[in-house]
Amino acid sequence: MFCILGDGELQEGQVWEAAAAAEHRKLNRLIAFVDENKRQLDGYVADVCGGDPVEKFRAFGWNAVRVCGWDLAAISREIRAASEQTSAPSVIVLETTKGIGCSFAERELANHYMVISKEMADEAVAEIERRLLAGVYPAGEGA
Repeated sequence: MFCILGDGELQEGQVWEAAAAAEHRKLNRLIAFVDENKRQLDGYVADVCGGDPVEKFRAFGWNAVRVCGWDLAAISREIRAASEQTSAPSVIVLETTKGIGCSFAERELANHYMVISKEMADEAVAEIERRLLAGVYPAGEGA
């Protein structure tokens, strides 16, 4: 069973209630993924309620690791490791950059809800295609 969460979402109490319940009920086949892009709807996660999600999940009795969110081999290894263990629920925290590969979105703090015009979409596709063809995708801090 898989669950996908965002790091801004981890500031909600019901997430931690569910984490505690999953450990208590021994949902040891549960694998959660956290998109740790360090941004939320209206700012940076650390400015609202910081803390290391790996350490928080460990405090709730979970197996917890952090990997680069663009390293598919590392993600696959951690999914395999989580699938093979039966001691606790697992979480894989994925370090990502919001809007990576699209420079106007990477620079925009409000990129969780920005309106993208046809021209901006075309620009984004062209930029991503250039990076792919050059073999430099993904790129950026935390990529």
